[in-house]
Amino acid sequence: MSYTLEFTKIALSDIEKHKKAGDKAIIRKLGKLLHELMHHICDTLAT
Repeated sequence: MSYTLEFTKIALSDIEKHKKAGDKAIIRKLGKLLHELMHHICDTLAT
């Protein structure tokens, strides 16, 4: 099962700043985190 994540304007702005700065490590970590949340959010909330 997959979930949809909704981002605030602040979150989108922060992500865009990291993209423009070219901080690939942060972008990669953020991508992994968002992927985990989309597929395993119930596991995350249960702990």
